[in-house]
Amino acid sequence: MYKWLSVIYTQSSKKIRKILRQNKRLKNRYNSPEYITITFFGVLFGLIIVRLLWLQVFQEKKYNAIITDLHYQESRLTATRGDIYIHDKGNNPIPITKNITLYDLYIEPQYFQPKDEDGNPIDPAAAQTNKEEFIRLLTPFVYKHLCLQFGILQVTQAQCVNNIESFAWVELLPQKPEFFYTGSGMILDANNNDAREEYYSYNRTWYEEDYAQALSGLTEGRAYDLIHDTLDAKITIWPKESNYVWFFTDTNLLNALKELSFVEVYGNYVYIIPNNISNKTTAANQLTSILKTYQQDSLIDTAVKQLDVQENKYVKLLIKVHPDIANEIAQLKQSYSDIFYQCQPSNLRRLQERIDNTLEQSKATIISWSDTISRQADINECGDKQNMLGDEMTVPFLHGLWLESYDIRYYPYNSFATHAVGMVNSQWQALYGVEEYMDDTLRGRDGTIIGRSSGVIGSIGANEFDVKPAINGDDIYLTIDQNVQKYIESILPFYHEQFASDAISVIVMDPFTGAIKATANYPTYNPNNINSAVRYLPLDPTQAYIADREDYIDVHLFIQQDDGTMRKATTEERSDPTIRKRIAENTYGSEVFVDKTIKYAYEPGSVFKPITTAIGIDSDEISLYDFYHDDGEVKIDIGNGIEFTIRNVSSSCLGDKTYLNALTFSCNVGMISIIQKIGRPIFYNYLEKIGFGHKTNVELAGEEEWFIGTANTVSFSRFLNNSFGLGLRATPMQLAQAFSSLVNGGNLIKPTIIEQIYDQEKQTFIPNDPIILRRVFKEETANEIKEALFEAVEGNPETKGQVHLEWFSLAGKTGTAEIVYKGKYRGTDGRTNGSFIGVVTEDNPQYIIVVQVRRPRWRRWGTYTAAPLFKDIASFLISYDLIQE
Repeated sequence: MYKWLSVIYTQSSKKIRKILRQNKRLKNRYNSPEYITITFFGVLFGLIIVRLLWLQVFQEKKYNAIITDLHYQESRLTATRGDIYIHDKGNNPIPITKNITLYDLYIEPQYFQPKDEDGNPIDPAAAQTNKEEFIRLLTPFVYKHLCLQFGILQVTQAQCVNNIESFAWVELLPQKPEFFYTGSGMILDANNNDAREEYYSYNRTWYEEDYAQALSGLTEGRAYDLIHDTLDAKITIWPKESNYVWFFTDTNLLNALKELSFVEVYGNYVYIIPNNISNKTTAANQLTSILKTYQQDSLIDTAVKQLDVQENKYVKLLIKVHPDIANEIAQLKQSYSDIFYQCQPSNLRRLQERIDNTLEQSKATIISWSDTISRQADINECGDKQNMLGDEMTVPFLHGLWLESYDIRYYPYNSFATHAVGMVNSQWQALYGVEEYMDDTLRGRDGTIIGRSSGVIGSIGANEFDVKPAINGDDIYLTIDQNVQKYIESILPFYHEQFASDAISVIVMDPFTGAIKATANYPTYNPNNINSAVRYLPLDPTQAYIADREDYIDVHLFIQQDDGTMRKATTEERSDPTIRKRIAENTYGSEVFVDKTIKYAYEPGSVFKPITTAIGIDSDEISLYDFYHDDGEVKIDIGNGIEFTIRNVSSSCLGDKTYLNALTFSCNVGMISIIQKIGRPIFYNYLEKIGFGHKTNVELAGEEEWFIGTANTVSFSRFLNNSFGLGLRATPMQLAQAFSSLVNGGNLIKPTIIEQIYDQEKQTFIPNDPIILRRVFKEETANEIKEALFEAVEGNPETKGQVHLEWFSLAGKTGTAEIVYKGKYRGTDGRTNGSFIGVVTEDNPQYIIVVQVRRPRWRRWGTYTAAPLFKDIASFLISYDLIQE
C-alpha cells in the first residue's frame, strides 16, 4: 500500500517539476510559502482519505473479525457425566455411579484483624480474640470430618485415629516395628540389621493390647484438644515464620540444604526461615548454587521467592469435605455475617433511634409494644457480640472462610462389579471397564455462552448472547444382575483363600442374547479408595514361602528405590538375603485393576475339548459314537532326533473307545485322533469363525485378542497340542462366547454388558439388541455337543462327585492346563490353571458359567477347584431363578 503511494507521489512530483521548469509564473507560485503549506496539508489529507478507504473497504472483513473477537466473551458450560445403572430382581434401576461435589476448606487470617478505613491493623488483641472464636466454632466440624464422614468414606474408629494423627502431626497409635523377610531365613529390620532374634522375641500380644488401648483412648474431648492446638498452629495472623519450598527425596541434596542457616528440613520437606537471612543476595546465591549442583534448576525461581517474608494467606485447613459438612460450615459463616451486619455500630444507632422515636410517639398514638420490645432485645443481644466482632471491623471475621468445590466420581457400592464398571480418577480420566470403553457416551458435550461485551460496561443486551447448551452424558444400563453379581463376589474370597490361588475369574452369560449377568475377579479393589489397593508392606517372615518357593514366582515382590518409588524384584533379587523386599497388601499391586476375564489369556486345557469335538462332528469327520483306538500316548517326532510324548491322564481312555468317552474322560489321544481326521485348514478355519484370536468387542476397555495361529504358521506338534487346549491362548470371555454357540443352536453371539442407553439429548431409551455375528455350527451339532457335555458331568464319577445336583442336570467340562516355566510344562501345585465351563441347565439352558482359578496350590486339578465353585454358583442360580428341570 505504502510502496504504491510512494511510487504515485514520486511520478507526480517529477511531472510537476517538469511543468514548473517550463512555466516561470507557476514556478514562483510553487515556491511560495502559502503554496507549500497548502500542498503539504492537501497531500496529508489525501493520504488519510486513502488510508481510510483501504481500511473501510478493502480490509473491512479482516478488521471487523478482529474487533468482533475482542468484543465477545466465551464461557464454557460443563456437561455432567452420565451415570451407570443396574437392575435388581424387580427390574428397578439402581445407580452404581454418582457425581458428587467435595470441598476444600481455606481461611484468610487477615480477616481476623480489625482495620481502619485505610486498611491498617488497629487492634492486635481483637485479632487474637477473633482467631480463638473461629477455632472454637470450627473444631466440631473438623472432628466430624475426620471421625465421622471423611469425604465419601465412612470412618471407623481406627481410621478416625489415623486421620487425627495425619491432621495434627502426632503419633497416637503404637508403631509396629518393620521386619523384612529377605530370603534364606534372613530377617532384617528397617536399618538392614539382622533382626531374627528381635522378631521372634517381639511380644505381639502387648502390641495388640497397646493398639486397642490407644484406639479407645482417643475420646472426643481429646480429639477436640488436638484439633484446637493444630488449628492454632496452622493459622498465623502475623507474617509467616517459614516458607515451604519443596519435597525432596535426594538425601545428599537435603544434607546440603541443612548446612544453610536459613533453611530447615523436616524429613523430606524443606522450609526457608526469612528472619534468619542477613543478606538476601548472598542467600539467593547459596540456594541457587546448591539447586544447580543437584539438577534442580527448574525450582530456583520458586525457591528464591521464598526468601522474602510472606503473609500467611489462603491456609488450607481441610480437604475432601463432604457436602453435608460443607453446607453446615457455609450456614455458620452466613449466620455470623448476619450477626455482624445486624450489630454494626451504625446499624445499632439507627435501630435505637427508631425505638426512641416510637416511644416518643407513643404519648399520642397507639404503637406496637411487642415490636419495640423485640427490637430492644436485638440491641441487648448485640452487646455480648460486640467485643467479639470489634467496633471498627468493616467485614465479618468469618468472611475469610471459604470453600472450594470440585466434582468427583463416586461409587456407592464400593468394589461392587468394579472390574466391569471401571473408574474415573481425580483428574476425570476414565480408566478400565465401561467407564473407559463408553467414555465418549458418558462424558457428553460441553456447551458455550458467547456474549457481546464492552470493556467498560461488560455484556451488552440479552439478545447479544449465543448459547450452545451443554448436553449431559448419556446414562448406561448394564445387563448385570445385582443379586447374581453380589452372590459371586461374596463367595470368591473364601474360595481364593481355600485354593491358595493367585486369582479367580468368573463370567455368567446368557448364551442366547450374549448378556453378561455377572463378571468378577478376585482380588479386587475399591474405586473410591484406590490408594489402598497399592500399599506396599514389608514381606513378613510368615510370608517366607512367597520369596522361597518357585510356585509363587507370579506373586510380585517389590524393592523401594532411593526416590521412594517401587520396582519389581528380579528372580535373583527375590531370594537375595541382603535385599529388603516388600509385597503389595493385596498381593497383586497395581495389576489388581486389570480385568483378567478380557485381558489375560491362558492355555485353557481340557475345557477346549468340546470345541474340537464339535468341529469334528460339524465337518462330518466323526460322530460321538464312532470308535478310535487309544494306546494312552502318542509319540511326536519334531526332528533332529527329538521327540516328545503326549499322554492321557485317565486309564478310562485305554482301548477301543468312542469319542464321547474321549470327551467324558478328557482323553488327549482322542482329541488328536479327531484333528488328524479334520486336518489343519478346516480346524483353524473353524477357530477363526468361532472368534479365537479376535476381540469379542464386549464393551469393556482393555480387551486383548491374542494370537491363535493358522494352518500355515503352526507346527505339527503345536497343531496336535491345540486339539486339547495347549499351545494356544484364549481369554475367559472368548471361551464364554465360544461355548454359547454350543448351547444356543450354533450361533456366534456377541457378548454385551449394556442393556440400554438413555439418550439425554433425545430424552429416550436406546435398547441394545442381541447381535448374532454368524452361524458357526449346525444346529444338530450344537444339540449333540450339549448332550455330550451333560454326559461329561454325569458319566465321569470324579466330575460328578464335584458338580452333581440332585434333580438338576448340569452340563460342562473341566480343564487343567499346566503352565510353562523355564521352557517346560510344570504340572505341580501352583503350576496349573484350573477351569470349568458349564451350562445351567442342560434341558433349560439359561446361563453359561466360566470359572477360572489361576495357580491353585491346594489342589492342582480344575475338578477340585473350579468345578466346586461352578456348582456353588449354579445352585444359587437355580434357586434364584426358580429354574424348572
